[in-house]
Amino acid sequence: EQVIKRTVDDALRSWLVLPNSKAIVFAREEDVDPLQVLGNQPLGVLRVQVLRGQGLAGVNCLAFQDGRFSSHPYCVLRLGGTSKRTSTVLDSTDPVWPRDEPGCFFVVQHREQRVEVEVHGEDTG
Repeated sequence: EQVIKRTVDDALRSWLVLPNSKAIVFAREEDVDPLQVLGNQPLGVLRVQVLRGQGLAGVNCLAFQDGRFSSHPYCVLRLGGTSKRTSTVLDSTDPVWPRDEPGCFFVVQHREQRVEVEVHGEDTG
């Protein structure tokens, strides 16, 4: 019984636990060493959580308030070919995102990779 449980646990870990990758070589053997391609392991997993923004440009004119503008900001985070979007904070140029909002998880393959953060307004995209 323990052997079966351990085998199932090991199989699930190998499929579901990050970092996990699969390499498929589309080259002639003399061009690429398959062992080198398959042996490149990620450096780790990076968790990013947007907390707040300050002084963002407002795009929505607030009624009955001369010269005041607001916005509905959200962020798009990118690392490599992966992107994630935060929730939208309504009517704020100084947004604070909920602490319980789940962070974004990115698999880091190389030390030189950079996280890109773009701030958008829900109305304008």
